[in-house]
Amino acid sequence: MIKSSYDLLYNLKRLDLLKSSSEYWWPDDGSFRVIVSALLTQQSRWQNVQQSLNNLKNIGINSLQDITKCDLESIKEAIKPSGFYNQKAQRLKLIAQNIIDEFDSLDNFKAN
Repeated sequence: MIKSSYDLLYNLKRLDLLKSSSEYWWPDDGSFRVIVSALLTQQSRWQNVQQSLNNLKNIGINSLQDITKCDLESIKEAIKPSGFYNQKAQRLKLIAQNIIDEFDSLDNFKAN
């Protein structure tokens, strides 16, 4: 009987049912989009987050540096589908700026 998520994982591995699945399931694993989507997912449906990610891409935001350079109003407009866009836009700017200030790049951030 499966009583916990650990039991489920153990049984799936034991039955070799995870062999073809990715260890990391998050789309765009390792990219800045993971940070952005983790923040945008709060209180939002994934479909809306995907629309916001597409909107950001369409206005040329493809890195943490792009977020730091972009004006807040443009970010707000792009992420509106995710809801709470005023708070989320500010938080995106803050986390991007903090990572850049502290680590200089996403690669350095991931390495630490």
